[in-house]
Amino acid sequence: MQDFLNQDFSIDALQKSLQLPAAHSWLLASDAEGRVVGFAKINWSKPMPVSAEVGAELQKIYFLKSQAGNGYGKQLLQVICQMAKERDEGFIALDVLRTNANAQRFYERFGFEAVGEIPFSTDKAEIGMVVMRRDLSR
Repeated sequence: MQDFLNQDFSIDALQKSLQLPAAHSWLLASDAEGRVVGFAKINWSKPMPVSAEVGAELQKIYFLKSQAGNGYGKQLLQVICQMAKERDEGFIALDVLRTNANAQRFYERFGFEAVGEIPFSTDKAEIGMVVMRRDLSR
């Protein structure tokens, strides 16, 4: 777990990522009072893990548990899709835990389709990730 956190959330990793706006974008979601309730990280022009196609990758999207169901995810996803279209990315891909049916349904309602699986394991179990994709040419 610590390796995972260090890879993307250490101060050094965050500083490097923020210095590469052509490769990554970080977005913050805030409520009406301006309090940050979530964030997302998008990688631009990245190969999909299940094919050689290159497009946008929604690497992370997290919200405070207390803010679930308030529409922030939908709003942020709309912004991300618009940004990707403006950058001429042909699609957005993401991966979600195979066991997270709620997240998969959320993405499906937003036009994402499952296109494959990739391995993912913890020290306790092999879990697996579902790769989902939304075509932006529609």
